[in-house]
Amino acid sequence: MIGDQKGFVFVEEEFFTYLSIFLAMCLCPRPAFEDYWKKDPLLSNSFIFNRMTKKRWLEIHFWLHFDVITVEARVSLSLLHEMN
Repeated sequence: MIGDQKGFVFVEEEFFTYLSIFLAMCLCPRPAFEDYWKKDPLLSNSFIFNRMTKKRWLEIHFWLHFDVITVEARVSLSLLHEMN
């Protein structure tokens, strides 16, 4: 289980499902985010629709953050720290 003691918890399988859905969204873009979970076969994506609910995907997406600081930003931050 992954999460904190304040109530948000998810299992490892959910994490990989979240990532696979995220990648599927990149590979098969739709006009609107909600389209991935619609019942209309022309708009929906059955891979996404059958793996996780929209509510659960959004919940994980809200709490999950990635650190995307670049090497240049780290160097700049370290130089600022050295100047102080």
